[in-house]
Amino acid sequence: MPSTTPSLSQPTLYTSSLIKSTPTLSAALTSLINSAFYRSASSDPRWDATVPRFDSADELCEMIGDERSVVAVIYYSSGRSTSTLDDFEGKEEQGEMVACAAAIPWKGGWRREGATATEGGWEIKTVCVHERFVGRGLASRLVGFLGYYYLCTTRASGTVEEREQRKVTLWLLVADNLNGAYWRRRGWSEVRRRTEGPGVWGCKGDFDMVVLKRELCGPVV
Repeated sequence: MPSTTPSLSQPTLYTSSLIKSTPTLSAALTSLINSAFYRSASSDPRWDATVPRFDSADELCEMIGDERSVVAVIYYSSGRSTSTLDDFEGKEEQGEMVACAAAIPWKGGWRREGATATEGGWEIKTVCVHERFVGRGLASRLVGFLGYYYLCTTRASGTVEEREQRKVTLWLLVADNLNGAYWRRRGWSEVRRRTEGPGVWGCKGDFDMVVLKRELCGPVV
Protein backbone atom coordinates (compact mmCIF):
# COMPACT_ATOMS: atom_id res chain seq x y z
CA MET A 1 0.00 0.00 0.00
CA PRO A 2 1.49 3.41 -0.96
CA SER A 3 2.46 5.80 1.81
CA THR A 4 -0.03 8.53 2.75
CA THR A 5 2.43 10.58 4.80
CA PRO A 6 3.85 13.75 3.19
CA SER A 7 7.63 13.51 2.95
CA LEU A 8 10.77 14.81 1.27
CA SER A 9 12.84 12.28 -0.61
CA GLN A 10 16.51 11.55 -0.30
CA PRO A 11 18.53 13.21 -3.08
CA THR A 12 18.16 11.44 -6.41
CA LEU A 13 21.11 11.63 -8.80
CA TYR A 14 20.57 11.96 -12.55
CA THR A 15 23.33 11.66 -15.10
CA SER A 16 23.77 14.01 -18.00
CA SER A 17 22.86 11.31 -20.52
CA LEU A 18 19.63 10.40 -18.72
CA ILE A 19 18.46 14.01 -18.51
CA LYS A 20 19.21 14.62 -22.17
CA SER A 21 17.29 11.50 -23.19
CA THR A 22 14.25 12.15 -20.95
CA PRO A 23 12.32 15.23 -22.15
CA THR A 24 9.89 15.23 -19.23
CA LEU A 25 12.77 15.28 -16.76
CA SER A 26 14.66 18.09 -18.50
CA ALA A 27 11.41 20.08 -18.83
CA ALA A 28 10.61 19.69 -15.12
CA LEU A 29 14.12 20.79 -14.16
CA THR A 30 13.95 23.80 -16.48
CA SER A 31 10.62 24.88 -15.00
CA LEU A 32 11.86 24.65 -11.40
CA ILE A 33 15.10 26.48 -12.20
CA ASN A 34 13.42 29.31 -14.11
CA SER A 35 10.86 29.83 -11.33
CA ALA A 36 13.60 30.06 -8.70
CA PHE A 37 15.70 32.45 -10.79
CA TYR A 38 12.66 34.65 -11.44
CA ARG A 39 11.99 34.82 -7.70
CA SER A 40 15.61 35.75 -6.96
CA ALA A 41 15.75 38.46 -9.64
CA SER A 42 12.41 39.89 -8.51
CA SER A 43 13.87 40.57 -5.06
CA ASP A 44 16.23 43.24 -6.43
CA PRO A 45 15.11 45.98 -8.88
CA ARG A 46 18.59 46.04 -10.42
CA TRP A 47 17.83 42.72 -12.11
CA ASP A 48 15.55 42.01 -15.07
CA ALA A 49 13.12 39.39 -13.82
CA THR A 50 11.84 38.71 -17.33
CA VAL A 51 15.09 37.02 -18.40
CA PRO A 52 14.82 33.24 -17.81
CA ARG A 53 17.78 31.16 -16.72
CA PHE A 54 17.14 28.83 -19.65
CA ASP A 55 15.14 29.70 -22.75
CA SER A 56 14.45 26.01 -23.25
CA ALA A 57 15.26 22.58 -21.89
CA ASP A 58 17.83 22.30 -24.68
CA GLU A 59 19.89 25.02 -23.00
CA LEU A 60 19.88 23.06 -19.75
CA CYS A 61 21.04 19.97 -21.63
CA GLU A 62 23.82 22.00 -23.22
CA MET A 63 25.01 23.20 -19.79
CA ILE A 64 25.31 19.61 -18.54
CA GLY A 65 26.66 18.34 -21.84
CA ASP A 66 29.81 16.84 -20.33
CA GLU A 67 29.15 13.18 -19.54
CA ARG A 68 30.63 13.66 -16.04
CA SER A 69 27.98 16.25 -15.17
CA VAL A 70 25.15 15.30 -12.84
CA VAL A 71 22.02 16.84 -11.31
CA ALA A 72 20.71 16.02 -7.83
CA VAL A 73 17.00 16.39 -7.11
CA ILE A 74 14.78 16.27 -4.03
CA TYR A 75 11.11 15.37 -4.41
CA TYR A 76 8.12 16.03 -2.20
CA SER A 77 5.42 13.41 -1.88
CA SER A 78 2.06 14.55 -0.54
CA GLY A 79 1.00 10.98 0.10
CA ARG A 80 -1.59 11.07 -2.66
CA SER A 81 -1.45 8.61 -5.51
CA THR A 82 -1.00 11.26 -8.20
CA SER A 83 2.36 12.36 -9.54
CA THR A 84 3.51 15.49 -11.35
CA LEU A 85 6.28 13.67 -13.20
CA ASP A 86 6.60 10.69 -15.47
CA ASP A 87 8.45 7.56 -14.47
CA PHE A 88 12.19 8.34 -14.40
CA GLU A 89 14.73 5.53 -14.31
CA GLY A 90 12.07 3.02 -13.25
CA LYS A 91 10.92 4.98 -10.18
CA GLU A 92 7.16 5.43 -10.14
CA GLU A 93 5.33 8.39 -8.65
CA GLN A 94 8.39 10.36 -7.63
CA GLY A 95 6.26 13.26 -6.48
CA GLU A 96 6.82 16.97 -6.99
CA MET A 97 10.32 18.18 -7.81
CA VAL A 98 11.11 20.81 -5.16
CA ALA A 99 14.90 21.28 -5.19
CA CYS A 100 17.81 20.67 -7.55
CA ALA A 101 21.50 21.37 -7.99
CA ALA A 102 23.85 20.55 -10.84
CA ALA A 103 27.58 19.91 -10.96
CA ILE A 104 29.78 20.23 -14.04
CA PRO A 105 33.56 20.22 -14.55
CA TRP A 106 35.05 23.56 -13.46
CA LYS A 107 36.20 25.60 -16.45
CA GLY A 108 37.80 28.52 -14.67
CA GLY A 109 34.99 31.03 -14.36
CA TRP A 110 32.84 33.27 -16.53
CA ARG A 111 35.80 34.30 -18.70
CA ARG A 112 37.79 31.15 -17.92
CA GLU A 113 40.39 33.25 -16.16
CA GLY A 114 41.14 30.37 -13.82
CA ALA A 115 41.39 27.66 -16.46
CA THR A 116 44.74 26.38 -15.25
CA ALA A 117 46.07 23.08 -14.03
CA THR A 118 45.82 24.37 -10.45
CA GLU A 119 42.06 24.98 -10.60
CA GLY A 120 40.46 21.59 -10.92
CA GLY A 121 37.21 20.41 -9.48
CA TRP A 122 33.49 20.84 -10.02
CA GLU A 123 31.26 23.87 -10.46
CA ILE A 124 27.97 23.82 -8.59
CA LYS A 125 25.22 25.39 -10.69
CA THR A 126 21.47 26.04 -10.68
CA VAL A 127 20.97 25.50 -6.95
CA CYS A 128 17.22 25.99 -6.75
CA VAL A 129 14.49 25.37 -4.19
CA HIS A 130 10.73 25.71 -4.65
CA GLU A 131 9.40 28.73 -2.73
CA ARG A 132 7.28 26.52 -0.44
CA PHE A 133 10.40 24.71 0.78
CA VAL A 134 12.85 27.59 1.24
CA GLY A 135 14.54 27.58 4.65
CA ARG A 136 14.63 23.81 5.13
CA GLY A 137 18.29 23.37 4.26
CA LEU A 138 17.61 21.63 0.95
CA ALA A 139 20.18 23.67 -1.01
CA SER A 140 23.01 22.80 1.40
CA ARG A 141 21.84 19.20 1.50
CA LEU A 142 22.08 18.87 -2.28
CA VAL A 143 25.47 20.56 -2.50
CA GLY A 144 26.81 18.26 0.20
CA PHE A 145 25.38 15.27 -1.62
CA LEU A 146 27.10 16.29 -4.87
CA GLY A 147 30.39 16.79 -3.06
CA TYR A 148 30.17 13.34 -1.50
CA TYR A 149 29.34 11.84 -4.89
CA TYR A 150 32.49 13.27 -6.45
CA LEU A 151 34.57 12.23 -3.45
CA CYS A 152 33.40 8.68 -4.08
CA THR A 153 34.05 8.81 -7.82
CA THR A 154 37.53 10.28 -7.24
CA ARG A 155 38.39 7.40 -4.92
CA ALA A 156 37.17 4.94 -7.52
CA SER A 157 38.54 6.39 -10.75
CA GLY A 158 40.58 9.53 -10.07
CA THR A 159 44.28 9.98 -10.71
CA VAL A 160 46.81 8.65 -8.19
CA GLU A 161 47.36 12.20 -6.92
CA GLU A 162 43.62 12.82 -6.53
CA ARG A 163 43.14 9.58 -4.64
CA GLU A 164 46.04 10.39 -2.32
CA GLN A 165 44.69 13.86 -1.57
CA ARG A 166 41.22 12.46 -0.82
CA LYS A 167 39.56 15.79 -1.42
CA VAL A 168 37.27 17.44 -3.91
CA THR A 169 37.18 21.12 -4.79
CA LEU A 170 33.80 22.72 -5.44
CA TRP A 171 33.32 26.09 -7.12
CA LEU A 172 30.53 28.63 -7.35
CA LEU A 173 30.12 31.60 -9.65
CA VAL A 174 27.56 34.01 -8.18
CA ALA A 175 26.29 37.58 -8.26
CA ASP A 176 27.65 38.92 -4.98
CA ASN A 177 24.71 41.14 -4.10
CA LEU A 178 22.20 38.34 -4.68
CA ASN A 179 23.86 35.22 -3.29
CA GLY A 180 27.37 35.96 -2.05
CA ALA A 181 26.53 36.37 1.64
CA TYR A 182 24.39 33.22 1.64
CA TRP A 183 27.25 31.01 0.51
CA ARG A 184 29.91 32.64 2.69
CA ARG A 185 27.80 31.85 5.74
CA ARG A 186 27.99 28.23 4.66
CA GLY A 187 31.75 28.03 4.58
CA TRP A 188 32.61 29.11 1.04
CA SER A 189 35.59 31.45 0.59
CA GLU A 190 36.10 34.10 -2.06
CA VAL A 191 38.84 33.48 -4.60
CA ARG A 192 38.39 36.51 -6.86
CA ARG A 193 35.81 38.92 -8.19
CA ARG A 194 35.16 40.91 -11.32
CA THR A 195 32.77 43.75 -12.08
CA GLU A 196 30.46 42.97 -14.98
CA GLY A 197 28.31 45.43 -16.90
CA PRO A 198 24.64 45.73 -17.87
CA GLY A 199 23.11 42.78 -19.68
CA VAL A 200 25.24 40.07 -18.09
CA TRP A 201 22.97 37.57 -16.32
CA GLY A 202 20.06 39.97 -16.84
CA CYS A 203 21.46 42.73 -14.63
CA LYS A 204 20.40 46.28 -15.54
CA GLY A 205 23.66 47.80 -14.27
CA ASP A 206 27.07 46.85 -12.92
CA PHE A 207 27.52 44.05 -10.40
CA ASP A 208 30.31 42.03 -8.85
CA MET A 209 30.60 38.45 -10.03
CA VAL A 210 32.50 36.41 -7.46
CA VAL A 211 34.21 33.05 -7.60
CA LEU A 212 33.74 31.05 -4.40
CA LYS A 213 35.50 27.86 -3.42
CA ARG A 214 35.07 25.07 -0.92
CA GLU A 215 37.14 21.94 -0.39
CA LEU A 216 35.63 18.72 0.91
CA CYS A 217 37.83 16.02 2.37
CA GLY A 218 36.95 12.39 2.84
CA PRO A 219 38.30 9.57 4.99
CA VAL A 220 40.52 6.80 3.69
CA VAL A 221 38.39 3.89 2.45
